[in-house]
Parts: sequence; C-alpha cells; structure tokens
Amino acid sequence: MLNKYNLAMRKILWAAFAAVILVAGILYLNLDRLVKAAIETYGPRLTQTTVKVGRVNLSPFSGRGRIRNLEIGSPRGFNEPYVFRLADIRIRLVPKSLASDRMVIEEIALVGPEVRYETGPNGSNFARIQRNIDAFLPPPSKGGAPSKPKKVRIDHFSARDGKVYANLYGVKASLPLPDVTLEHIGSDEGTSIQDAVKRILSALSSSAMSAIAQGGKGLKEGAQSAAGAVSKTLKGLFK
Repeated sequence: MLNKYNLAMRKILWAAFAAVILVAGILYLNLDRLVKAAIETYGPRLTQTTVKVGRVNLSPFSGRGRIRNLEIGSPRGFNEPYVFRLADIRIRLVPKSLASDRMVIEEIALVGPEVRYETGPNGSNFARIQRNIDAFLPPPSKGGAPSKPKKVRIDHFSARDGKVYANLYGVKASLPLPDVTLEHIGSDEGTSIQDAVKRILSALSSSAMSAIAQGGKGLKEGAQSAAGAVSKTLKGLFK
C-alpha cells in the first residue's frame, strides 16, 4: 500500500514538475514576441511616430537581452525617414524587479546608433518628439486613489560608435556622434518611464548638436543661408 502511495506521489510530482517546465518554456518562447509587440504598441503612443523593431532576444532568468533594429520614425512635417535607428541595444536588468513597482535596469548600451537631426521651419525633430512625450503624460487624477505608475531605475546608459546625419534646412552632412554616458537615471527611488526616455533623448540630442557645432564652418553657413532664404519666402507669401 505504501509503495502504491509513493508511486502515485511520484507521478503527481513528476506531472506537476513537467507542467512547470512546460509553462516556463511557453513563457520563455513567447516573451520575445510579447516585448516586441509591447514596444511597437506603446512606443508610437509615447513618441507619436512610427516605432518598428526587428528582433528581440530576452532571457527572463539571467536578465540579459538584446533588441535589434529599433527604428523611431520622424514626426509629421519632417523629411528624414527616421530620427533614430538603433541596430543593437544590449540590456541587463534585475529579473525580480519586473514584478515590482520599480524596474531596475543595470545597463543599457547602444552600439552603433544612427541619429538623424533635422531642423527647418517646423523646428527640430528632436524637440517635436520631446513635446510629444510631454503630451503623453496623463493628467492628474480627480477623485479616487491616485494611480501609481511603474517606475524605472537605470544604473548605466551608454551610446558609442554612432553617427549623426544632420539636415539643417536642407543642408546635409554625415558626422561621427560623440559617445554618450549617463549614470543613475532615477537614483534609488526610480523615475517615470517618460522621464527616463526624455533624459536619454536629451543626452543624444546634445551629443548630436555637439557634433554639428564641430562639423565645419560650411555646414553652419549653408544652414544659415538656407534658413534666411526660407524666412524671406515665408514673408513674401504673407505680404
């Protein structure tokens, strides 16, 4: 009788263990697709541009992952096909933080990012995206318990070996993008995802502007000349 009981228990435990492995396997296989779908759904709402992802590879156990060919399109009114093209994003996070109110990302590394900075009569594409992110922020709740959005802490962010393609009133140039390093985004308490994205975009924008400022006298003079011509044309239209 005892042997039959032990055998039944072993079968139940084996079945339970097999079920856990099966569920874990299904979650592991579908995690990449779920994250890719989340980026392509949440990203356009945040930036109000197209957001495309080539491939996502994430390990829920090690917390390491890579995102390939992430492209953020240009806002309306701009000619460049995209603002960012990130061929390789490497991520390392604390897996257990995914289930908490504060996600802890130990590192985000952009390898070989492409930045397209465009400015014209509608301002710059960077400034437009940052305004779009600001507009995405929900209004303060009226009545009831205030919502508690998920926060994020990013210990280290870097972007290296990148390029900036400048388009200043139609005057174009290709320049190396100075490396970017940010530490402790959100500190211990964390910050909103919107704020973290804005800080990263601001750092990349500053790096692009630094490259353009050092890009040569011809680029700046050409842009100033083109801007002057556009201004005269607009004034003529309203006379």
